[in-house]
Amino acid sequence: MVDFNSEAEKILSELDCEVVFRHPKRFSRLPAVSFYTLTEKPAMRADNRELIQEGYLQIDIWADKPKTAGDTALTVNELMENAGWLRQFSADVKPEDDMVYHRSMRFAKSASI
Repeated sequence: MVDFNSEAEKILSELDCEVVFRHPKRFSRLPAVSFYTLTEKPAMRADNRELIQEGYLQIDIWADKPKTAGDTALTVNELMENAGWLRQFSADVKPEDDMVYHRSMRFAKSASI
């Protein structure tokens, strides 16, 4: 089994911002990026064993300005694509009451076991 969270953490560590699992506890330093695995599943089996695993990651960007969220999303997209991930979805989410802007992204990848 491939640990997609560990892979995401390594890829996103190249960003010049806080990177956390799931959700930032507080927004003291923006932008911030959070990530977690949405799903992992076998994509191909043979001879009673898994050969290929498919995974989907959720990556969220939290920023104080829409442009900062967009610029960070471009960098995240480039890093993820360079690592073999395909972006499946990206959208702005309604800002929190404290005006933290939120961009949500989803990526998919198949990996040989």
